[in-house]
Amino acid sequence: MRIVLVGPVYPYRGGIAHFTFTLAQQLEASRHDVHIISYHRQYPAKLYPGRTDKDPSKHSNPKNVVYIIDGINPLSWVKTVRHIRILQPDIVLLQWWTTYWAFFNAVVSYYLQRYNIPIIYIIHNAMPHESTMFDRWLTKIALSQANKFITLSKRELNRLQGLITNKTIKTAPLPFFHLLAKEKYEKHAALRELGLPPDTPIILFFGIVRKYKGVVVLIKAIANLISRGKKVYLVIAGEFWKDKDIYLNLIKNNHLTNIVTIDDRYIPDEQVALYFSAANVYVAPYTAGSQSAAIRIAIAYGLPIVLSDVIYDEELFEPLDAYPLFVIPSGDYLALAQAIEKAIVLPPSNPKINDGWANLIKTIEGLVK
Repeated sequence: MRIVLVGPVYPYRGGIAHFTFTLAQQLEASRHDVHIISYHRQYPAKLYPGRTDKDPSKHSNPKNVVYIIDGINPLSWVKTVRHIRILQPDIVLLQWWTTYWAFFNAVVSYYLQRYNIPIIYIIHNAMPHESTMFDRWLTKIALSQANKFITLSKRELNRLQGLITNKTIKTAPLPFFHLLAKEKYEKHAALRELGLPPDTPIILFFGIVRKYKGVVVLIKAIANLISRGKKVYLVIAGEFWKDKDIYLNLIKNNHLTNIVTIDDRYIPDEQVALYFSAANVYVAPYTAGSQSAAIRIAIAYGLPIVLSDVIYDEELFEPLDAYPLFVIPSGDYLALAQAIEKAIVLPPSNPKINDGWANLIKTIEGLVK
């Protein structure tokens, strides 16, 4: 089957880019003919909240990829449709995670339907994590042109069903990214490389720091633990997109400067293993969200995990028998502190993981038939 996959890939960074690259690999391994259409430019510099949208990791470009899409140039959208028509695919896989791409997706979807080229949308987030009054309208504009959808969690299935009706929607849980969990370091070596204390439990937050990810709640929880004489060390590894001073002031005002390390940058793939190998506990204190690739990396490393109820995914954890997991109410720093206190005394786990890619590919193939 010839498949066109639209989305970011290296040299662009982030979870969606990793997902697109790995999905293409897995589809090719399943003997499909895969062609990727990616971005010449994602965002104008003034609209992107990070320092750059390019990945500093050392990768080679994927094969069968063209970089032609410009998020603010409609002529490139027409060029995208033309290129797809030349390829004559059996299916086009479009992806949805932010309303920035609403008009691009609406235009491309409209013309593909007009030319009788089948579409499946892969839904990462039905609505943005930090939504505005226009997002619901923009989402409906973009997605109304298609009839088949795959959500990556039941939570997003429910959200999507609240936005569109009379559509075919399947769910295939977000798979694991082998690319980010393929290497492990001996713990003491990882601690030494990162300059972290060898005799203190390391609490890890990993990923872009945004308001909805609950890092303020995490800092308050660490302050509570320290005030009760508990020995912990917090590592925040990820780029701050805005309001960094809020976090720094909270750390300073709670006298935590000496027990918090901040690595304010996008962590290259080659260094991901260092952080997860050094950690004792992974924490995801989100106040909103859908699914998290970082949680799946933590599972691959067998780390005890503390997460909020808004990010808990029963489809992910139920197959992992007796996994060391603590679910706390979103925004409750006292409950978070108590859960971390319990988690730091637990040893790493060795879960048997079904990575989920075969299920996703089977779901895609089932929608094409």
